[in-house]
Amino acid sequence: MARYQIRYTSFTVAAPKPIGDPLSTVPTVTAYRPVVPIRLDFDGKVWAAYSIVDSGADQCLFPSFIVAMLSLKVQNARVSKFHGAGSVNQVSLFFDIIGLRVGNLPRFVTTFAVSAAMNQSGFGLLGQQGFFNRFKVDFDLLRRFFYIEDSIARPTDPLAFPPPSARH
Repeated sequence: MARYQIRYTSFTVAAPKPIGDPLSTVPTVTAYRPVVPIRLDFDGKVWAAYSIVDSGADQCLFPSFIVAMLSLKVQNARVSKFHGAGSVNQVSLFFDIIGLRVGNLPRFVTTFAVSAAMNQSGFGLLGQQGFFNRFKVDFDLLRRFFYIEDSIARPTDPLAFPPPSARH
């Protein structure tokens, strides 16, 4: 059984501000997010990026611009709607039989959704179906680490989860 310890990634974000204060006075704070490198593949094409491990996401969800990058056929997708923080009735397309590799864990085949609502951030979300139903994940925000465990995987690299080089 392989268990990986991954450091949280820090992000600088705007702090909440009192209503009426000018935006120029909004201070920034540090937020910590569980981010991992991923690779999606289909029919010989690969998209490498970073995804947030999101226990609140029902599905794995990625930016819709990857449809063209992976040459996915929209006519083979299933249409659905989802609700998220700050959004309702967002359209998503579900694709089946897509390869996913998280860090240096072994590649597996899964189903995921894409949505234009994800295009601005460029990050994907690893959610309940497609990720948490395969891996055990423990979050330890106080120590700034999270853990991913896969009973199938074998440790292949102590740096299986390199941190993102560019932080937002």
